[in-house]
Amino acid sequence: MRSSRDFLDMYLCAYVRSGSLHAFCGEQSADAAAGQLVLMDCRLPTGTASPSRPSFSGFTFPAAKARLQQCKPLFPRIPQP
Repeated sequence: MRSSRDFLDMYLCAYVRSGSLHAFCGEQSADAAAGQLVLMDCRLPTGTASPSRPSFSGFTFPAAKARLQQCKPLFPRIPQP
């Protein structure tokens, strides 16, 4: 399974419920396992890939109105393998 997008004036927050997800945002990428959050700036090229069908829930919110600096403590970076 793979999806990608070049630009959307939003941020995406996704919670991986089961399985795993490889996410990329701009030049960075990370793997997220069940129980982890992913926060992506969709104004950059973004996408996800997975060898299986992960289950995840997410929502987007407008980038223009968000203050991402305030969100960073709530969504720590996923450690790189």
